[in-house]
Amino acid sequence: MIRRFAISLTAMMLVFMMPMMAGAATLTFVLDQNFGAVNAGGPVTVDITDEGVSAGTVKITVTNGTDGFLNDLFLNYTPSADIGGGSVGSYTPITGASTTPGVSYLALQGFAIDFAFATSDDSSKLNADEKASFVLSATGGLTVAGFNTFGGNPLGEQYHAVAHINAVNGGESAKVGEVPEPATLLLVGSGLAGLGVIKRKRLAGHPKS
Repeated sequence: MIRRFAISLTAMMLVFMMPMMAGAATLTFVLDQNFGAVNAGGPVTVDITDEGVSAGTVKITVTNGTDGFLNDLFLNYTPSADIGGGSVGSYTPITGASTTPGVSYLALQGFAIDFAFATSDDSSKLNADEKASFVLSATGGLTVAGFNTFGGNPLGEQYHAVAHINAVNGGESAKVGEVPEPATLLLVGSGLAGLGVIKRKRLAGHPKS
């Protein structure tokens, strides 16, 4: 009786949790490929998720591991029509005191979205070793998978995402990107399939008497 109750309770929990788990997706870009002669001194890491935000929006967390401050962050997106009217909200400096970036669509340059960070006041910049997060919304409704797009610009640089860094080595600028493959798209709900496999194996090892 106790065993049946425990199994029933577990099944009920999975039923209620499944919509949240199946819908949660995360994509991570590690921008550590240097374009040009200037070494940025480290990567820019970009985490994109739809967990904990409204449908059609994504939360983006940017960690600046370079030696300079972040000038621009460029992300590709497909279909490009869905990013019209893009806006940044809920900007939160996790470390530092950086301010909300501007957002624009740069189709002519081969980029989908340009996040322009502060470049004048030092306290407003996303400086070295600082981290911030924000929510991105757009007219068409965004998905995490839409950022898993390979593109480039007229200069021939091909990447999934790229960051423009300033004040490296005392005043030089650098660009870092991720090429050619992004981090794996993780669907949290896929863990449910693994639970089913484990349960079947246990049942196979303990046949009914």
